[in-house]
Amino acid sequence: HSTVQVAGQDSSEVWAGFRVGRRARPLGLEVGPDGPGEPAWHVTCAHDGYRFLPGAPRHRREWRLAAGELLVHDRVEPATEAVARYLLAPGVQARGDGSGGWQLHGPGGPLATVEVLQGRARLAAAQATTSFGLLDDTSCLTIDLVDGRAATRWRWSDDAHPFPD
Repeated sequence: HSTVQVAGQDSSEVWAGFRVGRRARPLGLEVGPDGPGEPAWHVTCAHDGYRFLPGAPRHRREWRLAAGELLVHDRVEPATEAVARYLLAPGVQARGDGSGGWQLHGPGGPLATVEVLQGRARLAAAQATTSFGLLDDTSCLTIDLVDGRAATRWRWSDDAHPFPD
C-alpha cells in the first residue's frame, strides 16, 4: 500500500486477513487551512510504528492540498534507511521525464505530473487489490528518502479533477 517503510519494515504488523499485531499510534495530528482566507489545506501527523527498531525512528508526513496540486513531505527521525511508496491504480502508466519528474497517463490520456523535490525515485512492479481477493498488476512510484527526507508535488488539471468550493 502507499506508505513509508523504514529498514524494510511496515509500521504495523499485519498478517492473514485483516489481522494486526504491533500497531502504529498516531501522534500530533494537525488539520486545517494554511491561514485565514487561504484556499490551501494541510494535514500533518506522525506515528510511532517503528519504535521497535534501533533508535525508535518516527515517521511524519505532511500534506498540503491546493487547487490543482498536492505536496507531500515525508520525514523519518532519526534518519535511517526508508522508502516512500505510491501505488498507482491498475491501468495508470508512469513515464519519467529524465529530470526527476513523472507523467501519469490513464486510458483516456494525461492524468497528472509528479515532481520529486527530494529523494531518489524509481518505478517498480507491484500488485493492487481492486476487489476482495483479486490482485491486478500495476506500478509503484518508489522514492528513497535521502537524509531521512522525501518530498513530491502532484499536479493535475483543474478541469480533470475540480477542487471543491
